[in-house]
Amino acid sequence: MMAAFRRTIFFIATAVLVLLVFTACAKEEPIGPIVNEAGLVYMSPEIPAGEEAIGILYRRILDFDGFLAKADVPVLILVSSHVTPLDPEATLLLEQLAYEYSGRAKCIRVEADEYPDIAAFCDAGTLPCFATVVKGALHNTTGGLSAVSRDMIVAMLADVT
Repeated sequence: MMAAFRRTIFFIATAVLVLLVFTACAKEEPIGPIVNEAGLVYMSPEIPAGEEAIGILYRRILDFDGFLAKADVPVLILVSSHVTPLDPEATLLLEQLAYEYSGRAKCIRVEADEYPDIAAFCDAGTLPCFATVVKGALHNTTGGLSAVSRDMIVAMLADVT
């Protein structure tokens, strides 16, 4: 009778353990597949498949809060819009910084029209706006730019890296 009870307890404990393992494996990562255009992307410095040199790949962010929670380095956010004249210049600067600060900061781009809550979190006044986030909390923001200044953004990063 006691042996049967122990087998039952062992079976239940094993089933619970297996269920926990499968549940943990099923959790979605905050970063998704490579995309050409998306409203919320991580600019990931990687070597693309079939290439020999590093490039900046855009990876869709599936969970913004999860991304910030998992970030072990400061996050530089560009809040932008395709309709603003400074958008191409700001996006190019962010790509360059993603490469230069690889391993020291993570760079993401947010389309303000699609993610107004993130734009509000970054205290974006006018667009484009750069912000730094450390351990999930807003550290610094430009609030909006009338001109893209590499020196200003590098100074913001120096303050957190």
